[in-house]
Amino acid sequence: MRINILIINIIVFLITGLLQSQEVKDEVLKTNLDIYTGIFNKNLEAVENRLIILGKEKIYCVRINGKPQIREFVYSVVKQRFYNYKIVSDLEAVNSDYEIFFDDVNLSTRYSKATSSVLENRILGRQIEVLYNNRIKFLKTDSVIFKNSIRDINTDEIYFEKLSDAERGEYDFLKGKLPEQSFFEKALIPGIVILASAITIISFFAIRSK
Repeated sequence: MRINILIINIIVFLITGLLQSQEVKDEVLKTNLDIYTGIFNKNLEAVENRLIILGKEKIYCVRINGKPQIREFVYSVVKQRFYNYKIVSDLEAVNSDYEIFFDDVNLSTRYSKATSSVLENRILGRQIEVLYNNRIKFLKTDSVIFKNSIRDINTDEIYFEKLSDAERGEYDFLKGKLPEQSFFEKALIPGIVILASAITIISFFAIRSK
């Protein structure tokens, strides 16, 4: 009996050890919206430096080339970042002095299997990419006085169980497609978890019956 209990305990120890997950380095979860906002704020610094030279008394019309949700998001970030400037949308462009363009804006959220993912509390690789072209045009002469291209990518890891929290928000681009599960993940992992639970129960009753 003692030998059987010992064997059961060893099996339980091995399986539960296998099922233990590693920790994501950053315990504070950043939502996808947080990351997109951070990327834009970082890359708006070059535009802000130009606006400082042009002056706060000028009126700046922001024109965004992208899907409706992307236009709404980008405009809100720009409006908040340049709150002390006279920022207007293209619907309010009358009498503006300069136009700030955000062309070919593309925001993408992708997930991948982290190389260190484990059986329980799976970890996803997260990649958030921002692409767009910037230019500022002086309306009186129709000349471009500033131009740059942005491609910025943020990569990190999140717990699969925290996915809904990470994707919190009303914009569709905050959500990404999950990677396909392998046969091991679909079939063997649930089986191993069930086996571990069953062995634990058997071990419990074996010890009590002793």
